[in-house]
Amino acid sequence: MYTWISTKFVVLFLTFVLSVLFLVAIPDGVMAQRDDGCKTISQFCGGIVGFPCCKGLNCKLEGNFPDAGGVCVRQRF
Repeated sequence: MYTWISTKFVVLFLTFVLSVLFLVAIPDGVMAQRDDGCKTISQFCGGIVGFPCCKGLNCKLEGNFPDAGGVCVRQRF
């Protein structure tokens, strides 16, 4: 009986340790991609996050509501 309990404990402990190691080993790029820069032509802009377009571009929204998203287009003069 004690052997079964200790074996179960060892399996649970190893599962926990391996889970923590795998989570630490995952690179940031796999978890979530970060893009702190501006968006270029035809890239998504606006939205709930408010992604900005690069200088010389405007965000052409695809709706007339809060948090609407769109794509970056060249400014018209």
